[in-house]
Amino acid sequence: MIKKTKTLSLFLFILFISLFTNQSVLADKIPVTGQWNEKDIRSFSSTPPEVYLENNQLSVNFPNLLFNLTVTIQDVEGNTIFSDCISACSRQYSYVLPVSLDKGTYTIIISHALGKLSGPFEIE
Repeated sequence: MIKKTKTLSLFLFILFISLFTNQSVLADKIPVTGQWNEKDIRSFSSTPPEVYLENNQLSVNFPNLLFNLTVTIQDVEGNTIFSDCISACSRQYSYVLPVSLDKGTYTIIISHALGKLSGPFEIE
């Protein structure tokens, strides 16, 4: 009886963790570099957004509220494939980019009044 209780407890724990695990834990983080002023003009801390790729789907995760962020995707020739202005209306907000990309190498560029970040990624 104790063994069944332990097994059930373990199962429920794993189920709980899998339901509430952030998608970005399972995705590949795209390293972005550049300058980002973590103290915005209102003296609030503003951690830079993070970009993740999972199953050829890009998402931008916002640890803080952030408005008017421009996200641009360029191909290797520098042609703009996608561009959108997005905002995070809540903390820990994740925005999935509505774009379908062919196989290839791309660069994501994140622009905001606080700075500009960019990083390469590949669709296989």
